Amino acid sequence: MGQTSCCGLEKGIPRRAMLSFKIVILTDSDLPATCESIEAILRVSGISIVAIVFDRDPPTARKKWASFKRNIRREGYGYLYYKIFVSIRDFLDARAQAIVPALEVERTLADSFPQRSFSLRSLSERTGIPTREVDDLNGPEAVELIRGLGADLGVVLGARTLKRSTFSVPRMGCISLHKGKVPEYRGTPPGFWELYDGIPQAGVTVHFVDDGLNTGDVLEEDQVEIDRCEHPRTLRSKLDVLGTDLLRRVMEDLTQGRAARRQQTDQGSKARTCPTRAERRRLHEKLGIPDPTESWKYAYKTLLYLAFYYGGIWHLVRAMRRLLDRPRASILLYHRVNDDCYDPLTISPRRFAEHMMLVRKHYRAISTEDLLQALKSERLPPDCVLIHFDDCYADVYTNAARILKTAGFPACSFVSSAFVDTHRRFQHDIDRCPVRLANFTTEELRALRKCGFTIGSHTINHVDMGKCGGEAYEELTGSKRQLQTILDEPVTLFSYPFGGRENVTPEVLELAQRAGYEAVFSAYGGRVTNKTSPFDIPRFGVSEDFRCLDLLMELEGLSLRCLKERVFPQRARWKPSFS
Repeated sequence: MGQTSCCGLEKGIPRRAMLSFKIVILTDSDLPATCESIEAILRVSGISIVAIVFDRDPPTARKKWASFKRNIRREGYGYLYYKIFVSIRDFLDARAQAIVPALEVERTLADSFPQRSFSLRSLSERTGIPTREVDDLNGPEAVELIRGLGADLGVVLGARTLKRSTFSVPRMGCISLHKGKVPEYRGTPPGFWELYDGIPQAGVTVHFVDDGLNTGDVLEEDQVEIDRCEHPRTLRSKLDVLGTDLLRRVMEDLTQGRAARRQQTDQGSKARTCPTRAERRRLHEKLGIPDPTESWKYAYKTLLYLAFYYGGIWHLVRAMRRLLDRPRASILLYHRVNDDCYDPLTISPRRFAEHMMLVRKHYRAISTEDLLQALKSERLPPDCVLIHFDDCYADVYTNAARILKTAGFPACSFVSSAFVDTHRRFQHDIDRCPVRLANFTTEELRALRKCGFTIGSHTINHVDMGKCGGEAYEELTGSKRQLQTILDEPVTLFSYPFGGRENVTPEVLELAQRAGYEAVFSAYGGRVTNKTSPFDIPRFGVSEDFRCLDLLMELEGLSLRCLKERVFPQRARWKPSFS
């Protein structure tokens, strides 16, 4: 067992509580999780951050060559083929991402979440903390810069391995937030090896920086359970949240003089390195989640879509539709908007903001009421898009509604009424989601309505209407009644859970009309035209996997799925999400 001691003067940390404690942040990670960790430190009384020193780490030819030779030794000459593929894929992805300017998305997120930072630049602007960029945290420029700041302690967030010439400059040295349990999971990447090894928990550690890799004295550690259906991205998100909270606790302990440090055991254990391609494939096969971006098909699709967009075909299709006076509407169906999940029902706030900026640039967002009015008169406006949400996820209120307000778009949320004000979980979440998600409260539903959302019914218990038999009418009327009590206004719209073609039966449509609904929405794909029945309005599901380029092609019928459907209509039907 390693020696445990109070953080005394012999380690450079006074025993008494510190009234003034100056921190310098050392990082090469410009991610929301980094910003959240910095803001958590700021919230600790007695802490001041004098600067953020950001390592640009420019990829010099020498570094690239050294990395290439190292990977050739590890993986063989097949790595050369893989490197060519990755270079092409990343180049095409960058062109696809440029369709919506990053600065426009940053501004939208900043306006939507004024108390949050999604980049170090926005964090600096909001808090006034200066950000200083260097080429190498171990270089003489960075060392002199850190020395001139006069910091008591350095906090390392995701930076390269520091040399003693850097980490010893602050008066008390540096501590590092390592998203792994030490000594077993030194090295990188966060969460990967825990999933690969099949262990039940993953850890987070705050330790002092020394000459080894994650071998310094430990200040604090914590761990999180690994769910049976965990995804590498969801585990990383859990580790980000846990790491931010752990770092805050360490800062509080340090400033109050109660922090203790203990020496690590098993100093000779081997650090984990970045996994090989074969190891990544084995993990994805084990979890049953193949990565589509690792195939040439993904690159070919991106190239085709870029050719359609920049070659003029996408613009020609839109112009022809207007010329022929064939207006149609597209309903984008979302479910939840958060950074905690990764599945066909989830989209991140950043990606959702990208989608909304794309819609604002090329289309007209209209309300569901406007759509129904247009269907009655058979006069759909051209190039219109609607935003819908299903189920009962509170992040529609906490995340999506803020972005929609910034964009100035209306939206509609269909709610399974028995989940409101409860901790109840949808069956598809129990089966597939490793995160427990909050449901709407009554107050949030009312607030959504005041924000301009339309609220519709999604049954009481999220049942399959094509299979529930005699319960169908009660699911329709009961949900309508419960939501009307909450909102104190009529609820006249209904959307199917499990909205495939097999779930939308004539019997249920007849029951929906008897229950007093004015429109019914499915989820099996397709577009709304002037001839669409109000009791069978199609929608198509959208998730994180839809880049803006993919969404553009889908909206104009130029996606691979749409093209395949024209050639093989029975084999290429839209498959609804698992809810």
